[in-house]
Amino acid sequence: MTDLPPGLHGAHLRADLLKQIGLPAVRSLLRVERLVVFSRHVYVDRERTLGFLTRAAAALLTVGPRAVLTGHSAAFLYGCTAADTGMIHVLSGYDRQLRRRGDLMLHQGSFEEQDVAQLNGLRVLGLERVIADLLCTAPRGTALACADQAIAGQTPPLRAEFKAEISHRIQTRPDPRGRLRGGVLLLLATGAPESPAESRLLLALFDAGLPVPELQYPVCDLDAGSATGSISRGRSRWSPWSTTAMPRMLTEPSETPSVTRTCAGGAGSSFGLRRGICGSRSR
Repeated sequence: MTDLPPGLHGAHLRADLLKQIGLPAVRSLLRVERLVVFSRHVYVDRERTLGFLTRAAAALLTVGPRAVLTGHSAAFLYGCTAADTGMIHVLSGYDRQLRRRGDLMLHQGSFEEQDVAQLNGLRVLGLERVIADLLCTAPRGTALACADQAIAGQTPPLRAEFKAEISHRIQTRPDPRGRLRGGVLLLLATGAPESPAESRLLLALFDAGLPVPELQYPVCDLDAGSATGSISRGRSRWSPWSTTAMPRMLTEPSETPSVTRTCAGGAGSSFGLRRGICGSRSR
């Protein structure tokens, strides 16, 4: 049996395989189904067919050398585990036409080569552009969760600059649709949520007209004044902005009674308490 070259994460251009192992060997590997046809010019190692990197590599080889991963696929490679990996999203110029296949979504648009990075040997659109596009077009809960994970991946001193660049990308998108929605979601993104579920819960509170809580609120020892733990959603003070001050696109503000929980040790309030601890602060 002919050994199969590694290729790009198990994906191969047909022309490259013919040069490396010859036509008879390629036909033999196809006959025994060691190779699987991904597209007309791309074959995939059967043992790696379901791997994300293999699918992404095969998609890029299919679309062409200038194509880049974008959207959910790019966000996942950057470490945003909230991204949907069911489809492989590829961005290419308007000169590339491709018939849609089951797990390959081709997006057509413009981008600069300076916005392209290499991750695991794959061409990927820059993170700021990726998050900006997701905030404007992807399902809101998933987009916010990806934005939170991307911000959390930055060192604290660089997070404000990172968000400012995302905001610039949103405002300068060629397609104006979704700009307002993306800007509002970016305001909600802080990098504080520790899971996608927390990001989605934050969005649900916002949509319900409730004040936005302070995430990972520290719980302090009342005697020593040092932090002894944290609660996932708490509030030491009401937010300087609330849903009534935000654009009415995502929520229709109304007079909503505040939801609070007062503790014996103080006047703090919290949502989603961990280990039965009630957040409080000294008077």
